[in-house]
Amino acid sequence: MNIQKPLIKFMVIFVITLLVASAVSFISSLLIHGTGVFDWEISIRLAAILGILLTWMGRKKDIKKNGYHQFWDALDRL
Repeated sequence: MNIQKPLIKFMVIFVITLLVASAVSFISSLLIHGTGVFDWEISIRLAAILGILLTWMGRKKDIKKNGYHQFWDALDRL
């Protein structure tokens, strides 16, 4: 099973989500509380969840498009 492609997809989704979530938390903190503070805890958590979920959904779509036999063949090669 080729792990490189899903890992790259995960990292791209993780970084983009982390940047967007951090920016949104900073702007909302600035507007609501008057102090610009990053909420790293929720940003990292959201990035990890979306990274795993979207990578898994993309992999599932690729498997469905290419056929399930390739998935089982890949598992047999492990």
